[in-house]
Amino acid sequence: MLTYKTDRSNNNFLYRNLLRTIIILSLPVLVVPILDSLILLDSLNGKFYFQRAYSYSMLFNQSSAISDYLLAAKMNYRVSDSYNAGINSLFSNDSLALYYFRRALENDPENKKAKFELEECKTRLNNKLLQL
Repeated sequence: MLTYKTDRSNNNFLYRNLLRTIIILSLPVLVVPILDSLILLDSLNGKFYFQRAYSYSMLFNQSSAISDYLLAAKMNYRVSDSYNAGINSLFSNDSLALYYFRRALENDPENKKAKFELEECKTRLNNKLLQL
C-alpha cells in the first residue's frame, strides 16, 4: 500500500508546483487562492506576496496589488521592484505613483523602468497643473 506524506513541507511543495503550472498558463484568477494557502503555510515568504500582487494587478484589483507589493518589499523580496506599486497607483493617483517610483529609485538608483515611469508621471502631473 502506498502512503503519501501529508506534512506541511510536502503540501508546500505541491502548492508550489501547481502554482508554477497555473502561472505558466496565465490564469491569475486561479493563482490567488493558491497563494492565499501558501501564505497561510509560510506568511514570511515575500515571493508569495509578490506573486499574489502580480495576480491581483492582472485582475485589476489595484488596492490589493499595492498592498501585497509593499508587503513583499517589506520582507526584502525584490525591493527594487516596488515600482510595481507605483504602476498600480497610476490607475487612480499620480501623486501616490510618484511616491512609489521615487521609493523604488532609493532602493535601486539604476532601475530604468522606475526612472521612465517617474518622468512620465511628472509630465502628466505638470500637464494637469497647466490645465488648471
